[in-house]
Amino acid sequence: MDRIVDFLLAEVNRRSRVDLSGNQIVRLRLGEAAQKAKVELLSATSTNVCVQYLEMGKDGPIHLDTTLTRAQLQAITGDAGVESLCVGRSC
Repeated sequence: MDRIVDFLLAEVNRRSRVDLSGNQIVRLRLGEAAQKAKVELLSATSTNVCVQYLEMGKDGPIHLDTTLTRAQLQAITGDAGVESLCVGRSC
């Protein structure tokens, strides 16, 4: 899950130019969003990851609104992301 969170943090950094990697609450919220995205990607090829008000920046609130595809997830996790949820399920 940490690799997905790091990917999402990189997206936030790229878009807002703010490094939130040291903020544990942000990491927790992105971890919850990553878990939800993994579940959604079991039955879809892409999903929207939207986390509002991660932190207040100097220019206003920092949000994440991005699309994560199954191919991106597999590249990030080395194919383990989607398949790891399939244990005990018929995927």
